[in-house]
Amino acid sequence: MDSIVQVFRAHLHPEPFPRAFEDVDGIQLLLARPSWFGAKYALALVTFGDDPATAQVGRVRRMVDAYLDSSLFSGCGLIIQFVAPEARWPSEERMPSPDRHGCRSTIVQAMVWLDPQTGKYKLQRSRWGPLKFGLFCT
Repeated sequence: MDSIVQVFRAHLHPEPFPRAFEDVDGIQLLLARPSWFGAKYALALVTFGDDPATAQVGRVRRMVDAYLDSSLFSGCGLIIQFVAPEARWPSEERMPSPDRHGCRSTIVQAMVWLDPQTGKYKLQRSRWGPLKFGLFCT
């Protein structure tokens, strides 16, 4: 995981994410950048653990929310990057969805599942009709 952290850090810090934090309450790497009026964007790099995926997403959201001091008036758009072999990814019916509304101080705009051995990934991003959200998501 250390090599993955270094690759992400090398490519995304200091541009476009000027703030970088390592080992934040189980988050291996947290990258953040300010936006307009106190809002911010963040990317959390996390090893996918044994807990259900929904519980892990909630835990990461709460940790980022507290660490970056987000609020409804100073929200955070979050991308969660889970790292695990594809065989450990949740099945389609157990795969959590990104947030569909902005009624949270930290909004999960996208989740990416990455298999470090094969390079295969799965991207899920929030959307409202034809509008898709998530910084740097393609």
